[in-house]
Amino acid sequence: NYRGNLGNGAFDHDYNWIDPQATSYIPFDNNGHGTHTMGTIAGANGIGVAPGALWIGAKGCAGSSCSTSDLLDSFEYVLCPTRQGGGDQDCSKGADIVSNSWGGGRGSSTYFSAVTALVDAGSAVIFSQGNSGSGCSTANSPGDYYNVIGVGSTDNQDR
Repeated sequence: NYRGNLGNGAFDHDYNWIDPQATSYIPFDNNGHGTHTMGTIAGANGIGVAPGALWIGAKGCAGSSCSTSDLLDSFEYVLCPTRQGGGDQDCSKGADIVSNSWGGGRGSSTYFSAVTALVDAGSAVIFSQGNSGSGCSTANSPGDYYNVIGVGSTDNQDR
């Protein structure tokens, strides 16, 4: 359900994909986590939370870690996507929902302005919670901001 898929094997990555490291101008996932989370969200053929949704991507994490500059560039991109190479910004093509499966330490304000800009533009911003464990105080920033939706999980024994 990639928005840049035009069908019949044709793709347009303008306004649909950015890799702040400029490693690739086509979507890729070198650690499998983005593919997993996007499949859970958008899926296909009736699979996923919103199987009819179209997705765009911003590769905020170059590998198993995420640099602050890449994450901020990714926030800016999903707010106002551009053509490949950075020109012709078009905020009307920004994301309606921004899903994130990463976090840092608790109480950090590093990303607050970027998240607030997305929320002010009408995007729902979602962050995973509890990646640091199942105990109390495992909700990390930016997932602990008041203006985001934090999503965690539990099992049948509430762990």
